[in-house]
Amino acid sequence: MFKTFCLTFLFSFCTFAQNKPQTLNVIQTQISSCGLSFPELNKILNYNQLYAAVDKKYLLYSEKTIERELRYRSKGENYRLKINNDVLTLYRVGEEDRMIKTSIETPKPIDAKQKITTVKGKVRQLTLNAKIDEDWGQYFEQRENGVQIEYSIRNSKISQMKIDLTKTKQVLDCKVKGDSEVCFCLK
Repeated sequence: MFKTFCLTFLFSFCTFAQNKPQTLNVIQTQISSCGLSFPELNKILNYNQLYAAVDKKYLLYSEKTIERELRYRSKGENYRLKINNDVLTLYRVGEEDRMIKTSIETPKPIDAKQKITTVKGKVRQLTLNAKIDEDWGQYFEQRENGVQIEYSIRNSKISQMKIDLTKTKQVLDCKVKGDSEVCFCLK
């Protein structure tokens, strides 16, 4: 009898805990008010997690690197890779920070069928086993259901993002203010 009472009490407590309304933080509230819904909205705490949720939910149609610059060291040499509208330019950094334009020679593919066609893939291949000193860039993506994303990254962290929902004509504008990541839904 005591076991039955304990199990009933435990089951009731767990059901009550699951049905408790979840409070959303400011970013989550703005995401929701803009018409974006994600299964685990309450786990989105920063821009990188928001991007991951969008990436998981909306299929990528096309992407463009608007501008990007990488400073890295590979095989004892310093390099600066600049990308402007998906066009790659590689410079070897010499004495007194003089930049010498070099040809982009991607390493030979491991498999004859392997063909890297995306800009991000070529950058990954060029910087394989390299020590990246600085990396920043601005990107644009077209995704399914009329979702367009423009975002900026500095050293692997998204610093600003604009998600344009073309079907509902709403824009989720996210920018870092001070030390806080904030978003505003523009209608």
